Amino acid sequence: MKYLFFIFLLSLSATVYSQTEMKYNAKSENLSNWAELMYSESPDEGEVIKLYREYYKTNEFVKNKHTQYYKRWIRNISRYTNSKVESSSSESSNQWQCVGPWDFDQHAASRSYAPGAAHVYTVEQSLSNSNVLYAGTATAGAWKTTDKGMNWSLITKNLELNSVYAIEIDFTDFNTIYISGNGVVYKSVDGGNNWNIIGDANFVSLNHSIKDIKLHPQDNQKLFVASNQGLYLSNNAGLTFNQVMSGSFQEIEFQPSGTLSNMSLATPIDPNTGQSGNAFNLINTSGSPLVITGFSQGPSSINTSDTGVTMEVYMTLGNYISSPVWTLVGSAMVNLTTGAATGYIPVTVISIPAGDTVGIWIGRTTGIVGYTTGSGIPGVSPRSQNTDLTITEGHGGAYPNGVQFSQRNWNGIVHYGNPSLLVDTIYFIKQTGDSTEFYRSDDGGNTLTQYTNGWPSPGSGDEQKRTEIAVSPASPNKIVALATGSANGGSGLYGIYISYDKGENWTFQCCGPQPSGAPSATNINMMGWQPDGSDDGGQYYYDLALAVNPNNADSIHVGGVNHWVSADNGITFTCPAKWSQPHKKGYVHADIHDINYFGDDLWFACDGGVFYSANAGDSVTKRMFGIAGSDFWGFGVGFKDKDVMLGGTYHNGTLLKDGDTYINNWLCTDGGDGIRGFVNFGNPRMAYSDYGGKILSEDRTVDISTFSMNLKPNASYIVGESSQMEFDPRCFNWHYIGNDTTLWLSKNNGGSFEAIHHFDEKVTSVEVAWSNPNVIYVATWPGWWDDKKIYRTTDGGKTWIDITIPSAQLNGYLSRSYDITVSSNDENTLWVARCSQSGNYNLIDGYNVFKSIDGGQNWINLSTPTLDGQHMTNIEHQRGSNGGVYLGTRNTVYYRNNAMNDWVIYDNNLPKRTFSTQLVPYYREGLLINGTNRSVYEIDLYENSPPSAQIAANRLEINCMNDTVHFVDHSAVRLNSAIWEWTFPGGTPSSSTLENPVVVYNAPGTYDVTLKVTDAYGSNTQTILGLIKYSDSTFIITNTQNYSEEFETSIFPPESWETPPSSFSWQSIVVDTGYNCHPSTVSYVNHYWINQIGEEAYLITNKIRLGSGSYLSENLLTYDYAYSGYSGSDDGFRIDISTDCGDTWDSIYGASGTNLQTVPHVGSAWYPTCGSWKKDTLNLTNFGLNGETIMIRFTAINDYGNRFFMDNVRVNGTNISLTPSVSSENKKLIRIVDVLGRVVEKSRNTLLFYIYDDGSVEEKIFVE
Repeated sequence: MKYLFFIFLLSLSATVYSQTEMKYNAKSENLSNWAELMYSESPDEGEVIKLYREYYKTNEFVKNKHTQYYKRWIRNISRYTNSKVESSSSESSNQWQCVGPWDFDQHAASRSYAPGAAHVYTVEQSLSNSNVLYAGTATAGAWKTTDKGMNWSLITKNLELNSVYAIEIDFTDFNTIYISGNGVVYKSVDGGNNWNIIGDANFVSLNHSIKDIKLHPQDNQKLFVASNQGLYLSNNAGLTFNQVMSGSFQEIEFQPSGTLSNMSLATPIDPNTGQSGNAFNLINTSGSPLVITGFSQGPSSINTSDTGVTMEVYMTLGNYISSPVWTLVGSAMVNLTTGAATGYIPVTVISIPAGDTVGIWIGRTTGIVGYTTGSGIPGVSPRSQNTDLTITEGHGGAYPNGVQFSQRNWNGIVHYGNPSLLVDTIYFIKQTGDSTEFYRSDDGGNTLTQYTNGWPSPGSGDEQKRTEIAVSPASPNKIVALATGSANGGSGLYGIYISYDKGENWTFQCCGPQPSGAPSATNINMMGWQPDGSDDGGQYYYDLALAVNPNNADSIHVGGVNHWVSADNGITFTCPAKWSQPHKKGYVHADIHDINYFGDDLWFACDGGVFYSANAGDSVTKRMFGIAGSDFWGFGVGFKDKDVMLGGTYHNGTLLKDGDTYINNWLCTDGGDGIRGFVNFGNPRMAYSDYGGKILSEDRTVDISTFSMNLKPNASYIVGESSQMEFDPRCFNWHYIGNDTTLWLSKNNGGSFEAIHHFDEKVTSVEVAWSNPNVIYVATWPGWWDDKKIYRTTDGGKTWIDITIPSAQLNGYLSRSYDITVSSNDENTLWVARCSQSGNYNLIDGYNVFKSIDGGQNWINLSTPTLDGQHMTNIEHQRGSNGGVYLGTRNTVYYRNNAMNDWVIYDNNLPKRTFSTQLVPYYREGLLINGTNRSVYEIDLYENSPPSAQIAANRLEINCMNDTVHFVDHSAVRLNSAIWEWTFPGGTPSSSTLENPVVVYNAPGTYDVTLKVTDAYGSNTQTILGLIKYSDSTFIITNTQNYSEEFETSIFPPESWETPPSSFSWQSIVVDTGYNCHPSTVSYVNHYWINQIGEEAYLITNKIRLGSGSYLSENLLTYDYAYSGYSGSDDGFRIDISTDCGDTWDSIYGASGTNLQTVPHVGSAWYPTCGSWKKDTLNLTNFGLNGETIMIRFTAINDYGNRFFMDNVRVNGTNISLTPSVSSENKKLIRIVDVLGRVVEKSRNTLLFYIYDDGSVEEKIFVE
């Protein structure tokens, strides 16, 4: 919101309003079919989305104004709600508490390239108390600070309101505020504690999109509202409104006066007492009318250092000595600091006709009684005077009821002026069709006149639909206009226009020779993404702001994606810091909606929060602590550590909490608009986002390590269209995801996946039954309007049946998506919530929630009238409870268990209109955590329940190289009273009372595991038969049997191969040109995106028994590889051999950088081309390997270079004469002798004989 505090109020301001986005020009360019449909009237959402996705399957994605509009269009569809807000409150005494994000650590390692935390539309500073500000957000209502932005608190918690676009503060009382939202205007007179919708019935009945709210700067009864329904004026502070003009209005601005504040008169402090009177008369001796506009503290204040003191001003007509009738005309919280002019109290304008007198009382409502008695006549004798005004002695008379006669503690300055300088000139912006119009009123807003000379006038096919204007008291008749649109082959900035005669004539000032046009060095586009203005377009109908310095009218600030500044009256502009340069002192997060000057205070509201500058933007700092406005689209919490949380957010990347690692607890990492957020249940130091895997550092100065994921779950802004990362409850390195139309399983923490089933419909909700992980439920999404489905498997995904709720049990609307949750102790009991893509769609009252107790063969309707009017978003079972489930909606949270006949609301202290994105029980402390559109909230579980035992481990399949299992407790159990009793038959140890024991298995076989957990609420036992499978396999090389791995199967790593956990990993990929110039599946390491310099990733084969024989026998290792390199980076590749099942390794080959390249380096992410592959051969026999059982380890060494590809790994044996049995690998070597029978040590280039305890002898020669 733009507001100007005029000079006669001793504080200056120039700001901009905030608004929703208009459609971009669809006439002047060839739009894709999806964009044409999106911009049409009442487009089919499902068809637009379908066309958009089909288009970008075959076309390269390039971010532009249309794709950005699409993203916000989708967001508005998904987040909108017409649901009723439940009037009742929870009967539980439990209270939701916000745990952030409410800020972000701007300078921590791994911060986002564009860090932010809350989407803020507008910020307004109080004119009567500069420490008080109000901010309006996109999803989290309105907020207030009383310490100049250092701490903020929510003031609309009990208001059914998310988006606040416009705010106005009464200049006489910072507790009286107006805000827009829900198509109406709300008013509070107690600082936001209570609210009322204002306006007469006709005004309220209109569905307004309010862009600006303004009070007349000298009359707080005159309230203007700029709406898409017209321009409205109230003469009674909002009780009733009259339409001044119809149409869609964007902005209101008052002409400033440049002389009124120069008129003032001070009252001296008595030299004997250090005090001056509370009550006095003001006598107009000027010979013409005067107006009193405010009172301030003078520079001679002594004997006080009070701060935050409430001062009040009362007025009476005539001499205050004679029967005064006192009226409160002003109040402000001020600082009374010795010798400092820090207090100012604006008042409702007091008019004094020539020769007349008014009585004034000014002081504290509480304090020490005392005043200057003086020697003159009270109310008559002058205490201070000039040719205009006389201030009389200040003592005697009657004083306002309800206040003490208190020590004033400061000498006063009376501010006044001539009534001819009262503001009657007001400016307005109206949008009509494809253009904007400028209007001026010279009679206080009663009538408007349009001025067009020089104003933007788009031609046929062009458009100019949004304009900001700003003024400065430093040049009262000057107006600056920021116009956006498209013309002359370009779009974004239409032009900077300036008028010096109150808008009667306008001059095009910037940029280039004409409006818009193609960007160039002399025609910059300040609406784009680049800091040099070189790109076309931008988001100029979404983010737009303008301000002019109140002390220097040549200093102009423009806000779009970036912040721009001009010091030469708009002739040239510079960008102090790009939206993606948070290291610079002038950084402001992208998408600036509001820029406000209040005196020397400069404020920014943007998609990342609230930012502040005290030096005209030279340096900028964030000031938003407490604004819980992070809009989560996906959300996850650590099962073992609730202080690890993360989720993708709207406009603010991934917001991550890692205990108290980061300043104010939260880090904005990754970038853009994130969706995904998951935490590994067995290792909370491991998390997952849209950017892949993360290994948290626990140190804000150390980067978070990353690891790549071969596939990621489906992610969407639309409710019900995303898939989660669903862990197998038995193993924290096994997880299922829905990617496109396939259900996938990874057994190596995302390094590779195997396809479980292709549904031919997008996979969304995935739930694995805890009591039987072979039972899996999947929901699918065929299309926006298509019937959604539910499927079930009982054999781990080999076969599936359709268990969708029969249409006869529903009320239609079969296109509603499903969210699923499954009982922890019965795989056949599940609940589903039917979720709508948009809160604007028809309600499905009576058909919201269903339950099955027979695996989906039959369904029970759990909907009741309590849920009427609600749109569901997610459902979550409380493990161990008697069928307890939590239900998240677009407004709040509900709970129900098997013993309850109805749902109960569970919302104490949860702000109304809180959109529940994901509910997550945290059993270790008995909490329920809620990721929402208003950051994250937590509360005690609705009821305590007995524990639910669950065994889990880091691996379920082991071998000789990995014979150690790290078990973890995955039980629903209270940590403060938990007891664990583990048994491991065949393992070492065979039992444990640790929470997370480590067990070693020494021989092949299958092993059972049992866990009993006990806490204050009961105990529970789980036994899993054959949980651990120890297997061993060895491939034997002969003259006719060679080893080969071509990576063509869907399983990676290949069967019995290993990719040990690391900060990055080997993966498989399909390339267009393999070694034979045909498409092929190969293994690769993506060094291009991995910045883990010096770190290694391993790909290890299964055991291979090499052939043996005479000195003529050979075992040849061959492989194909391709690598381009990257200038300045030397990625490495090494081959290691182990003969003791991975206990020790010896290197037999290594290369890096140019020695590894198969083609010259390139400067982009590289893929192999025909002829770029090379084959390498290593004779293992030359390394003394002849008859041994080996494992080969392919080692990738990262230097942040380029992708390395490998394929066709083979071991071929020649002249093999001896073929040892598999069992001989366990025989024991007795001694080594030479040809003379002498006992010797192993040596090179010599024929030796190895004698074993089974009597066998092997000839070996190690050639060097």
